[in-house]
Amino acid sequence: MKRCSSRNAATPACASSPTTEWPGLLKERRIRIGLTVLSMSLCLHSLLGATVRLSPGAPAPTTVVAITTDWATGGLTAISTESPEQPELDLTPICPDAVARAFADRIYVVNRQGCGSIQIVDPGQGFETTREFSTGGGSNPQDIALISERRAYVSRYDSNLLLEFDPEVGAVTDTVDLSSFADSDGLCEMYTMEFVPPYLYVTLQRLNHFQVANESMIAVVDTETNELVDTIPDSPEVDAILLQGRNPFGRLEVQLANGDSRLLVATAGSFADKTDGGLETIDLTTWKTEGILVDGKQLGGDLLDFATYSETRTFGIVADAQGVTSVIAFDPNSDSPPEVIVRAGGYEFNDCLVTATGQLWVADQNPIAPGIRIFDSETGVEQTATPISTGLPPFALLELPGESGPIIPNPPQVAVYPNPTRGGVELVLRSNPTGPATVFDAHGRVVRRLGRSGANPMSWDGKNELGRNIPSGRYWVAVPLDGGIVETGPVQVLR
Repeated sequence: MKRCSSRNAATPACASSPTTEWPGLLKERRIRIGLTVLSMSLCLHSLLGATVRLSPGAPAPTTVVAITTDWATGGLTAISTESPEQPELDLTPICPDAVARAFADRIYVVNRQGCGSIQIVDPGQGFETTREFSTGGGSNPQDIALISERRAYVSRYDSNLLLEFDPEVGAVTDTVDLSSFADSDGLCEMYTMEFVPPYLYVTLQRLNHFQVANESMIAVVDTETNELVDTIPDSPEVDAILLQGRNPFGRLEVQLANGDSRLLVATAGSFADKTDGGLETIDLTTWKTEGILVDGKQLGGDLLDFATYSETRTFGIVADAQGVTSVIAFDPNSDSPPEVIVRAGGYEFNDCLVTATGQLWVADQNPIAPGIRIFDSETGVEQTATPISTGLPPFALLELPGESGPIIPNPPQVAVYPNPTRGGVELVLRSNPTGPATVFDAHGRVVRRLGRSGANPMSWDGKNELGRNIPSGRYWVAVPLDGGIVETGPVQVLR
């Protein structure tokens, strides 16, 4: 185990600045909680220097996986975005209290309280469990962050040691001690995580026997050394990022906004006070909070989860003073009141997800008719007449990448103007293409096919196949040329 000690300006004992070695990466990342952009680069490093070829035919639909539970047992249900009315129910048994992440071609299930294990599921083999291993007795794992197929971190709520392990064999390879951030009950209560190379961000709720009584934080781990990063170099101790809100709740999200990289976190605060939390943003170039963008008073309750659709439209799940949950849409940069998309009859909405096709999917645990509800992200109109059955009630959602694999530049050869863009772009090629260009998102999913053979330059209006504006983020355009060669180029979309 490696631990960063105190530091001084002359001889820093640990990592000092997020912009020292990775300034470009920090400004390029936009990562959605549930799927990491890193899977694109790590899994296809072997393609660098090789010819990239484009798969013919129509793009394969993506799959949304629902983590389901009745709190006695749990399971995984798969639903195609192409035909959601035909779900594949209860494909794999899991523990009743579980969350999951997708990385490359695997699902990593975190079996939490009462189980304490990581369960690796292969969707390509009929959702078969390929291996499972313990995270330590009574450790209560909460989240997993994958660096590669052979390296991952697990946060554990009832321990101050963050685990690093090899998922391939289930062996612990290192630990990072977070005990310096513990509160009076002796625990720091580490919760959800997000990886933005080379740093791992770990939320620390710092509850005192489950009561909100302390300031919450985000610990920063340098994954190249497994040392804690001192976010305040002038202080005598190693500091984490201090949050304005308390009790960080739900997944983290990294976004590019106005050219800067930010970390978004929902803070619920005290569940007895519906006004003390909200959506908070962290500047990843300074490792300082920018404060709460929109608070619980404006949102109408505790913010339990959120999903970004565009720079001006974010969806959230909030719980009001009566414990009734609602799905809302709001502009995080505006004081305008939120739009209520749908209100439940009780504490029933648990998770929401904006899919690659731009739809809003909501996990509804209604005791009479539980299932998935789908909404148009732009209008808020529900597209499901009744909830899509998931077998057991749905607790959480994740989206698997499409089968069209991501494209990696070799190096970038397509000139894109303007870039970044808030609208459309022109693609200027070195030679005339032999077929339509294809736009992929960061997970390798086909967003749009455009142009025609021989067209040079080509144009793209920034919309998907449904004619809707795509969310902010990093995209790739691939254009086929003679001999099966594909020229590629990155496009940064800002909304």
